[in-house]
Amino acid sequence: MSVADDAPPDHDGGDPQTPGPAGPRRDGGGLEETVLRALPMLAIAALIAVGLGRVVGPSLRSVGVGMDVWVRVLGRAGDVASQVFAFAAMVLAIVSVLAVSRTRLPIGLRIAALTLGGFAVLPTVWALHEQVPELSAGLVAASASILALCAVPTALRAPYARAAGMVIGLVALGSLVRLASVWLAFDAVGARAYLGPIARGVATAGFLCDGAAIAVAIAWIGSRSGRLTSPPTLVAFVVALILTRLALGGKGGDAGPVELFAWRAAARLMSRPEAAVPLALSIFVAFLAPLCAAAALLARGVLAPLGASIALALIARGAVEMPPCALMLLVGALGAALTARDGRGLWAALGGLGQPHQKMGEGSGGQPGAARDTGEGGAKQAPRA
Repeated sequence: MSVADDAPPDHDGGDPQTPGPAGPRRDGGGLEETVLRALPMLAIAALIAVGLGRVVGPSLRSVGVGMDVWVRVLGRAGDVASQVFAFAAMVLAIVSVLAVSRTRLPIGLRIAALTLGGFAVLPTVWALHEQVPELSAGLVAASASILALCAVPTALRAPYARAAGMVIGLVALGSLVRLASVWLAFDAVGARAYLGPIARGVATAGFLCDGAAIAVAIAWIGSRSGRLTSPPTLVAFVVALILTRLALGGKGGDAGPVELFAWRAAARLMSRPEAAVPLALSIFVAFLAPLCAAAALLARGVLAPLGASIALALIARGAVEMPPCALMLLVGALGAALTARDGRGLWAALGGLGQPHQKMGEGSGGQPGAARDTGEGGAKQAPRA
């Protein structure tokens, strides 16, 4: 029997009808659905902007002879993509803050969205035409990271959004730890030179948080296929290993154009200050994070917003002091909280995964939206959260 989207209020005779899972709650005035629909598109735009504007364009300069035209074209494309993304991220961040403030999410998260969200969004207007001062960049990173941590408990309450919450929480925690290491590094001068090793140790803690976030994302991507690994994650590992090998070869003075390009790209993706880990490991993690972000975007259906939230957090990893990256983390965190808040739409996604032991309308062992017995003639209906 097919599942109806909306059951009629009054039924005249015949067998009881089974109502389908209700759509997203509307107490956010439709803003919630707008945010969730726009998350995957924003994550794709983030990959393009970071790839062209932060990595490819700057890394191609003076790599080889006769590439001036490509350098100019890709550089201009990267500038345009970065500006367009910054504007789109700012708009979606404002919409996300408004959507969260109008829902029944925890009051602490709503207050944090209105206050800390403003600190993270407003400097982006400045960043569209001028470089943000260092102090303002630190405030933006701290505001976005703390707001993301405030959204994590909401995501962790929903079993299907737990991985997204863990990835966002680890990236936000790593960003705060890295901010502390930057502060220690700036103070490690003169009589305070002893703070230098401490700063590197703190930076290593931030690096470990980033590595744990990538590991959780890989496990989540693999769980979509019912295995620990999946073709997208294997491809990401192989490509990251190849790029790491090329980047290590680009350090020498006799490096070829490809090796030099890979080394420059790795330098732009690695976080600062440097962690007390082997250079090869730092380069590998720097390449693996955006590749895993691209793999997370392959999620479809109701899980697409969660994949986009994971992707945005991984892309922002190590650079939350940049206003566009701060907005990535902010939008990803609020999007995960909005997705986790109502699991009724996930019922259809679970049925669409084609699990052989489970049919639409049957109980799903406690999964959100599983049908339950009403006790009246054996009819079943979807729960209303």
